[in-house]
Amino acid sequence: MSDGVGAKLKKIKLRGLFTFHYKGRVKPTLMHYYQASYKSGDLKIPKSCSDIRWFSLVDAMKVIEYSDMKAIMKQLKGNDKVWGGALEITPKSENNERMFKKIDDFYELN
Repeated sequence: MSDGVGAKLKKIKLRGLFTFHYKGRVKPTLMHYYQASYKSGDLKIPKSCSDIRWFSLVDAMKVIEYSDMKAIMKQLKGNDKVWGGALEITPKSENNERMFKKIDDFYELN
């Protein structure tokens, strides 16, 4: 999994499964959130990406622009549980930022 980007990871753990229901789309997207520890290797940026970096959680929260992803990261922080939830996502438009609301509040899966 991580070998494709040049990193070796350890302690890989599923932390969340969240269903994103995007307004205007028929089918939802299932988002998987994982936690891992860096073991070794140099990060290789795939051709399809322009900017990939390692971040601490504190720094990641500063650069993540989506409030839904920040809410999920806050839920995952500080415990070892696996979480689920369902969100309705209203995509960003010229006049509005991307918005979300919880369809199902976050709930423990394990």
